[in-house]
Amino acid sequence: MSLRERIRKVFRHGDASVEEVLVAAGRLGCPVNLSYVDRNRVLRNLNCHVSSIRKNRVMLKLDDSQAASVFNQEKCYIYLKLPPAAMEKLHFVRDPKQNGFLCKSSIAECFPDEEDVTRKVAIAMPRSYIRRELRSHERYRVFSGMLADAALWIMDGVQGGQFVARDPDFTCNPGMPSSLRIVNISAGGARVIIEKTDYLEELANVDQKTFLLRLGLNIVPGEVLDTYIICGCVGSNYSIEQRRFTLRLSFLLSRNSQDSQIRQNAALNEISQWLNNFYREKA
Repeated sequence: MSLRERIRKVFRHGDASVEEVLVAAGRLGCPVNLSYVDRNRVLRNLNCHVSSIRKNRVMLKLDDSQAASVFNQEKCYIYLKLPPAAMEKLHFVRDPKQNGFLCKSSIAECFPDEEDVTRKVAIAMPRSYIRRELRSHERYRVFSGMLADAALWIMDGVQGGQFVARDPDFTCNPGMPSSLRIVNISAGGARVIIEKTDYLEELANVDQKTFLLRLGLNIVPGEVLDTYIICGCVGSNYSIEQRRFTLRLSFLLSRNSQDSQIRQNAALNEISQWLNNFYREKA
C-alpha cells in the first residue's frame, strides 16, 4: 500500500487518483471503452481493457484487432466502471455508488504487426477523471476461470424464446476449439463473438430475432451455475476478412408463460449475484 493510500485510509480524505483507478481496472479486467474521432472524421468506439501502465502511458489491449492506419495521435476518451468491491477498497467516500469514470486523454502510439493491424494501443496517462453514469450495468470481461462452458440458440418466431431441446447453434468450451466466445457480461446483457462463420441466413436481421444463451459459470472447483437467458440483439457487426460475427445481446424479460418469466427473472438474479460475489472475492 502506497503512502497516499495509507494517509487516505487513516483520514478518509480524498478520492483515489486516476492512476489508482486504472490500476484497479486492469487488475480486475474491467471492460474499457475507447472513443475518438479518426482522421476521416469517423467516430470510433472500441472495446478494450487496461493491460499495463508504463512511464505515464496506459497500455490498452483491444478486444478486436484494428488497422493501424485508423490511429493518428488523436484526442480520445476512455470510460470504465469499477465493481462495488473495488470502490470500497479505494475508499471512495463521496457517492460510492457512482462507479463510472470518464477520462480525457490522447492516443500516443499503436503497435502494428507485419500485416499493419494492431491489438495494442498506448494512450497518455489521463490527468483526471469525471465520475459519470453512462451505462446501466457494469460490464465484466470474461477471462480464464470464469466460464465453464456456454451455448447459443437462434430462436424462430414460433418458439418466441421458449426453451428448446435441440442442440445449440454455437458452443463455447474453454481450452477447446469453439464456435462461440463470450467477451463480456453484465447483469443486463452480454457481448458474444461467433467465430469462423459465414454470413448465415439465420443471422440475417438479427435485431428481429430472439436468442437463448446458456452460461455455465464457475462457482468453486467442481460446482457450476447453469443459467439460461432469453436475449434480444441490440447491435451486431460482421467481419468478412475474419469471418467473425459480433453480437451485443440484451437480456429480456419474458412475455410468455408465468413459468418462463419466473425462470428468466431467477437467471438474471443469479447472474447479478454471481458477478458481485466473483469480483468481490477477486478485489
